[in-house]
Amino acid sequence: MPNREVAVVGDTTCSFSPESKEAQELDIHLLPVSVHFEIEGKPFTYEDRGQDPAEFYRLMKKAKELPTTDSSVLGQSIELYPKLAEHASGIIAIHASTGVKAAAVDSAHVAIERTKDQIEQINPELTIEVIDSKRLSLPLWWMLEQAAKSAEQGKSLEEIKMQVLEMIPQTQLLVGLSTYKNLVKGGRVAIAKSWAAIAIQAFPVLGIHTDGGEAKGIGKVRTKKKIPRYMAEYVQKNVDTTQEIVKLGVLHTNAPGMAEDLVAKLDPIYPQENIIVKDIGGSAISVHTGEGAVGVAFWAK
Repeated sequence: MPNREVAVVGDTTCSFSPESKEAQELDIHLLPVSVHFEIEGKPFTYEDRGQDPAEFYRLMKKAKELPTTDSSVLGQSIELYPKLAEHASGIIAIHASTGVKAAAVDSAHVAIERTKDQIEQINPELTIEVIDSKRLSLPLWWMLEQAAKSAEQGKSLEEIKMQVLEMIPQTQLLVGLSTYKNLVKGGRVAIAKSWAAIAIQAFPVLGIHTDGGEAKGIGKVRTKKKIPRYMAEYVQKNVDTTQEIVKLGVLHTNAPGMAEDLVAKLDPIYPQENIIVKDIGGSAISVHTGEGAVGVAFWAK
């Protein structure tokens, strides 16, 4: 476990679990968000704990109603902060975008207030910074990863905070969907309702790339097979000739074939061997995208 003065905290909407090798090696404290199902009339709570994503998709198919998501990490934050205060001089908590109604940022602020007296007794010098990443999935993970590496190098809490804030406008996430159903039911993207009414045969591409961190419709294609080409062209158009792609990843929700196609189409832009390919991993995200989605995330500066 790395020895550092600044502890790094995030949540599992970054597409990695607390048990993942990556989080463990960097000592990133990931708080699992949960999804609440009703299966055969009985309530069931699923937490992101490193399970095989296939298990989550199986539950999604079994449930008659769209499960509800709970991105609040209040109880976990209240438990974690005093523990970290015992050995850290600072904590940086980087969480899912409030622009998509994620509650983790608010949870962190409430947890700071509720643990204030306890932390004062443990470590009165402790400072906690909470950052709204304005992003989800890999862009959020890259911020956490960068924060952890900088902490390991001995950088101060303020230096790490400034690095992360600088990354926000440099990162983008696009997701192409196979269905509108989950978006409309979940109410996460208002435009989905109007699009669904006028473009039944179209497949939407959503982006989380603005200063507000909302999920917005940026385009649509007539067939699912066209989604990878659309995304590759988008990346090419939106990376300035003066910019360098630092990291690029391809994500999917049980759609490995589409992910492979997207990787191939991105090869002229970024070497295939350097592209991160993984299931989107976060159950709270998968609930709203539904199965069959494919996405691309990139960090360019």
